[in-house]
Amino acid sequence: MNTFIKKFSFVLITVLAFCASASFAHAYAQFNTHPLDFKTMRASNYTEHPGSDSHWYATENADAGEIISVALYYHNNGTSTANDVFLRITPKVTSNGTTHTFTGRITSSNASTVSDTTTIYTSSSQTLTFIPGTVRWYDTNPISTPISFSTSAENAMFTSGVSAGNIVPGWPTQGSLVARFQVSDSGTPTTYECNDGIDNDGDGHVDFGDAPDCPAVSMVTPTPPAPTPTPRADVCAGDCNEDGDITVDEVLLLVAASLGTNAASCAAGDVDANGVITVDEIVTAITHALAGCA
Repeated sequence: MNTFIKKFSFVLITVLAFCASASFAHAYAQFNTHPLDFKTMRASNYTEHPGSDSHWYATENADAGEIISVALYYHNNGTSTANDVFLRITPKVTSNGTTHTFTGRITSSNASTVSDTTTIYTSSSQTLTFIPGTVRWYDTNPISTPISFSTSAENAMFTSGVSAGNIVPGWPTQGSLVARFQVSDSGTPTTYECNDGIDNDGDGHVDFGDAPDCPAVSMVTPTPPAPTPTPRADVCAGDCNEDGDITVDEVLLLVAASLGTNAASCAAGDVDANGVITVDEIVTAITHALAGCA
């Protein structure tokens, strides 16, 4: 028993010293790596599914004259705020052909760049051209009204990117940047009454999202996952394999999880069930290892 206590005392001192120095150094921002995140870039055939939340895919098909929506999704699932975030979608106009690929990029001054693509397949050789006035930003969840952009801000989306500012971590700050593109029809874009800037029926409303008879832009922000159940009362915090004893290996597993490894590797150590192993939770596990679980 004395050998066990000495061994754990050494581990305790080492872990606390390491965590104290590393807790700040290993705070990080990252985008779209949570298993419940949507794909970063997706597309939807707006002509066939106007206003739909469910018809979004990695690839999409379109015929001449149809309208395609493209969405860039972001979610900071790290542990610190992502600073100076920019959202970019390219190109503004695709080349003539039957395969059209759009690229989305999420950049930040303190997070790794995320890049992804979505591809549109047209049934005939066409181009896809951005429709001015169609960019919408869903920057919170839930949200009742998306944010629209000025012409200059829309143009920036295809060059330096749209500034999203600083994004704190968590599901409430996830969002999507959505834009629409017109599939050409023998080289002549089709004009739709819900996209021509005119009050065609004289009802006092102009274009989609404003006129009641024109579909609103689809919101593609996902519903946050249900809260993770709290740990069972019969499991000792830190007892990763639930055998009734907490070992040095289990404490070291918690340390590794706190530095970026999936917390699910030791669910019993995640006391508050938030998906992150903290220094306090490691200390709790060591306390239980030395004194047992009450």
